[in-house]
Parts: sequence; structure tokens; C-alpha cells
Amino acid sequence: GWPTSSIVSGLGIHDTVVSASLWFAALLISAAVFANRAEWIIWLLRSFLVGSGILMLFQVGRLLLPDAPSFGLFQNQAATAVGTWHDFGIVLGLAIIISLLLVRTSVAPTKIWRMFLTGVAVLGFLLMIVVNMADVWYVFAGVSALLALYMWFRPFDDTNQMRQVALWGVLAVAGLGFGYFGTTVHTYLPEPLKVVAIEVRPSWEGTF
Repeated sequence: GWPTSSIVSGLGIHDTVVSASLWFAALLISAAVFANRAEWIIWLLRSFLVGSGILMLFQVGRLLLPDAPSFGLFQNQAATAVGTWHDFGIVLGLAIIISLLLVRTSVAPTKIWRMFLTGVAVLGFLLMIVVNMADVWYVFAGVSALLALYMWFRPFDDTNQMRQVALWGVLAVAGLGFGYFGTTVHTYLPEPLKVVAIEVRPSWEGTF
């Protein structure tokens, strides 16, 4: 009946419920493992950023070498290790924001870590241009704008405060620009980077 279909779809596709269960399990395990010692949160954040960097490099390799063995897991260029092309864009946006927020914190105490986090942010931004999902860009722009406002009005003084405001302001404007003109920009990309991913979703009426 309809309750079963709403979970695994009428076609018997289990991707959504399985991926949601895996994400929830990862969240639950992370909370249980890292809750006892506050300093372990640093390692959790580093693990996420290192994993994001590896994911980006892996996807760059798949874009540049489309004929490489996919082991039956990746059927096309838009298939990624985190799900759909859209899911990949969301992870990229999250990685960029977290990297830039933590680049001057105890998560990145050395120059190597700061360079790594900066590299993750830059590579993630370039890949977001390739992903070219308007809604991801708009959400990214909104979060960046909120962070710019926070940096502007935060109560404590910081010599880099205006730089932070400018950085997040520029990212907000860039997000709006790529969200609106992303299709035009996409046409100028090299051929291997022109990945077309169309996601068909039910209408709001059908969802309800």
C-alpha cells in the first residue's frame, strides 16, 4: 500500500531510505564516540575535512578519466561516492563553509593544516561550479550572507574582522551570481567538465 511506497517508492528503489539510515547511523555513532572528550571534536572535524578532500580528488579523477574502472558502482559521470550529483554539491558547500570557518582555529594549528583547509575550500568552490546546482548556490549564498552579518556585528574585536566580512560577502555575491548565471558559465567549461545531471522530483501536490 501507500505507506510502503512512500518509503521505498513504488518501483522498489531503496536508495533514499538506505542513505538516510546510513547518515543517521553515522550521526549517532559520531555523537556516542566523540561526546566524552571535547578535544576529540577537533579530530572529528579534521576527519570530515580530510574525507571531503579525498572525495573531491576522487571525483576530479573520475571527471578527467571517465573511462577508468567504476567497479559497477558508478554508472555515469553524475554518480558520486556520496550519492547523486546534487548530494555532492551539498557536501561541497558544507566543506567550503566549515573549512573557511575553522582555518584560523585550533582545528588548523599549523601552516600545513591551514594550507590544507584553504585548498579544500578552493577546490570545493571550483567543483561547485562544475556541479552547477542553482538551489545549492542559493543556499550557499544565504549562509555566507548570514556569516558576513555575524562577522560584522559580533561583539568581540578582531583585527581580521573586516577581512572576514569581505570574504563572506564576496562568497554570498558569488553564490547568487553562479546560481543565476550558472547555466551560462557551464557552457564555457571544458567538455569533460560539462556533466549534465537532471533530477526528476514529484510535484508538491504529489509529495503531499
